[in-house]
This record gives sequence, structure tokens and C-alpha cells, in this order.
Amino acid sequence: MMFFWIILSIIVGSLATKYGRSGFGFFVLSLLLSPLVGGLILLIAGRTIENELEREVIKERMRESAYQKVNTEDMLNKATEQQKRRNAKDWTKS
Repeated sequence: MMFFWIILSIIVGSLATKYGRSGFGFFVLSLLLSPLVGGLILLIAGRTIENELEREVIKERMRESAYQKVNTEDMLNKATEQQKRRNAKDWTKS
């Protein structure tokens, strides 16, 4: 039983770190009270503002990267098509 208590407390601590909170603090809180109480307090406290802003920046960078990748692929496809047309014209002229 104690083994599960410690494992669940570690999980709460790692989730707290992902939420931008003190992982060690929530780990200790979960050990002293219970993992359920520690998890509920974490959910009530929510993410920090810095953590939310960081996540938004990452999402925006991912969107920009995906957009640039699509544009690059479109440009390569157009260039390939143009090269094929040129080659076909050169072949018919010969």
C-alpha cells in the first residue's frame, strides 16, 4: 500500500512540474496528505501564467513551421512541374 502511495505522489509531483508548479513541493504535499488531495490541489491551482505563455509560443512556432513546410513543398512541386514542361518542350524541339 505504501509503495502505491509513493508512486502516486511521484506522479503528482511530475504533473506539477508540467503545470509549472514546484514538483518537489507537490510531491511532499502528496506524501503528507494523500496523492488524491495533492492532485486535487494541483488541479485547482492550475497552470502558471508563464507555463501557459510558453505553451502558446511553442504552439505558434509549430504552426509557423508546418506552414513553412507546406509552402516549401508547394514551391518544390511547382519547380519540378516547370522543369518537366521545359524538358518536354526541349524534347519536342529536337
